[in-house]
Amino acid sequence: MKLFATLALTALMLTPTNILAQQAPQIPCGPSEKFYNKLEEKYNEKRLIAALQTDEKHMIEFFGSKKNGTWTILMTNTNGQSCLLFVGNKGLVVFDTIPGEGL
Repeated sequence: MKLFATLALTALMLTPTNILAQQAPQIPCGPSEKFYNKLEEKYNEKRLIAALQTDEKHMIEFFGSKKNGTWTILMTNTNGQSCLLFVGNKGLVVFDTIPGEGL
């Protein structure tokens, strides 16, 4: 859980407006639904945490799969667009889940 909290803090410290405004070619961005569907269907990842930025215009979303050991961090804006910030396929820690929910 410590690793996940560290990742969350690091991601939240990024300035979202700069990343989304630059739309640099190396940062894949597109409709959020496409990202969600691909993460679910191809990687069996489910959203674990969604953290709303203080500007209430951007959200950091953390997806992961216990089964595959993969994880993804997206930044999503209120216009339904997401940008892929980080991905990984090793070292996914076992997250505590909200009662009644699971990976």
